[in-house]
Amino acid sequence: MFLARIEKSIEVKAPREKVWEMLALDRWPEWMVEEWKNPEYTSEVHKAKDKYRVGASAHIYDRNTKYDFEITESLENEKITYRTKAAGGGRVTMNVTFILEPVEEATRLTYAMDYEMPWGILGRGLDKLGHRSGEKTVEKELETLKSIVEKRIPNQLKKGDEYSTKLEENKALVRRWFEAENKKDLSQIENIVASDFFDHTHQFRGLEEYKQRLNMFIKAFPDFHETIEDIIAEDDKVWVSFKFSGTHKGKYLEIAPTGKKITVESVDIFRIVDGKAVEKWEIADVLDMLKQLGIVKYTKKGKELFPEVK
Repeated sequence: MFLARIEKSIEVKAPREKVWEMLALDRWPEWMVEEWKNPEYTSEVHKAKDKYRVGASAHIYDRNTKYDFEITESLENEKITYRTKAAGGGRVTMNVTFILEPVEEATRLTYAMDYEMPWGILGRGLDKLGHRSGEKTVEKELETLKSIVEKRIPNQLKKGDEYSTKLEENKALVRRWFEAENKKDLSQIENIVASDFFDHTHQFRGLEEYKQRLNMFIKAFPDFHETIEDIIAEDDKVWVSFKFSGTHKGKYLEIAPTGKKITVESVDIFRIVDGKAVEKWEIADVLDMLKQLGIVKYTKKGKELFPEVK
């Protein structure tokens, strides 16, 4: 085996913990150069406290190849190492290490990639051809990560009229989001949602993916309506508590139409940049929705504990 190394650093104008967030396995697809598809994570990766635990692993696909990732070293906000290998024999194996160091009001992020080239002398020759390409890839990924993190750091607006105005504008944007959904007006959505919008809860990216998901809801619940109950804004985030109501008249999540009317309580969190929604998180009482649809039923003991259930 032939051991080679690529190492690059960049300064990110953000605290170490903000940079650290982007180094979790489930955040890689956001900034890697490769077009990752259908990531499969082990169960512990979905738990916030275990996302950086040694042993956490994932299988991620690019266009044609499956890659296995595993965390082999982790020191919170300081250092994390992944071992990654493409499926199949004769493939390159890599150890990727990220080191975070505080630098005044920024973080220096070092991206070190140690990799093994198979095939002896041939491997050495291939490495000479691929090393520079690899350096460019690492540089591009660092720049992408830097851009994402720095956009997440709110502008240092004074806590005064300018700041208050910005918060009101962000809340107005989110209200327009719900108005557009209630009207089933996809044309309005384009003025509200960024082209690289990312939904963390449902793990999809892009305006078109969002439109497809909205169309699915329209077909399943053609009369659906969302009623905002409370809305709070702080920095670049907006929190919305709302109720979703509608009649189940079309297939939803492989569930045949039931004709039942449902009401579901939810909370959405939006991140707003330059007047558009760029990220969203959602907390919805899906279990209660499935109960209302008759898919999940209370046991005898459940009815004793919750006598209000019919």
